[in-house]
Amino acid sequence: MNEIKQAMHEGVNSYNAENHESNLQLARSAGLRAAIAIQAEASRLDGTALIEKESDIPDFDPDKQYLNWPSGSVVCDDNQVWTLIQPYDSVTNRQRPGEARDRWGLAHTKDPTKAKPYVAPCGTSGVYMKDECCIENDVVYRSIIDDNIWAPSTYPAGWEEVGI
Repeated sequence: MNEIKQAMHEGVNSYNAENHESNLQLARSAGLRAAIAIQAEASRLDGTALIEKESDIPDFDPDKQYLNWPSGSVVCDDNQVWTLIQPYDSVTNRQRPGEARDRWGLAHTKDPTKAKPYVAPCGTSGVYMKDECCIENDVVYRSIIDDNIWAPSTYPAGWEEVGI
């Protein structure tokens, strides 16, 4: 039903119960267009903009070959948005983005209402910059420093609680 709502939102077609399959196809087409559009602009968007458009981002597919995907492409996995740092042979290397941090970068948002669970940075992948938000222990935090590599509970001086 979400696909139908998406199609209606896109203005593709109004829902017609008598033509359910056609409506589903139109909805899928609208979703595919949105996914293609986000990939085309992903490398130019910051984490806040990517997470704002998260519903258009495809889920990570462990059976997909990411060798031919351009750097900057995005996927969702494990309640996070990941950007492809370097294309790789994902047929032989079956790791998910959170396990392949040298190939996938973690996106963060400055919008506290869209904050994601805290994930520790790995090298330069996923380092929190000033004003980027996360959730730890059901509390939303905002980084008050650049290059923040610590969890809010580990280095409270680098974070402020955000009331939502």
